[in-house]
Amino acid sequence: MIDICRHNDSSYDGVFFLAVRSTKIYCLPSCTARSPKQENMVFYDTREEAIAAGYRGCLRCHSAEYQFQPQWLTDMVAHLHDHLDQKLSMSDLEELTGKHRSTITERFSQQYGSSPLDYHREVKLEAAKHRILQGEDYRDVAFGLGYDSLSGFRSAFKDYFQTTPGQIQEVVE
Repeated sequence: MIDICRHNDSSYDGVFFLAVRSTKIYCLPSCTARSPKQENMVFYDTREEAIAAGYRGCLRCHSAEYQFQPQWLTDMVAHLHDHLDQKLSMSDLEELTGKHRSTITERFSQQYGSSPLDYHREVKLEAAKHRILQGEDYRDVAFGLGYDSLSGFRSAFKDYFQTTPGQIQEVVE
């Protein structure tokens, strides 16, 4: 855990918290503050444990405000991956999550850097490319992933990959 903190690895943010005995501050593993002496480091599994032990949040990494991904967002991302063959709308996602579209868009954008519908389209196109590279005919892939027309599929594919699905398929053959 010490190495993770010394390398400011953000993939461990929320997995554990680093507290510093000498300053009585707790940080995220990605905190860019100067690394404390090893003998001053204490690790806690939760923010609540660090607070109960008398530590306060770091002003540099904002460990007190760190937001975990809510379960509804995790479930929605799984739904996006599991339903590549469907054309989803914001209304569908509102119904699925029970959240307003502005909440969905804001939280999704914070976590993933795009809108949920853009993300779904990108995942769908990545899956299409993978299936074409595995030898499937691009026409079957397009309709299998819920595209209504080949021209719409080709256009989206070319916009995303700067090449057509037919050109990808020719390389495979």
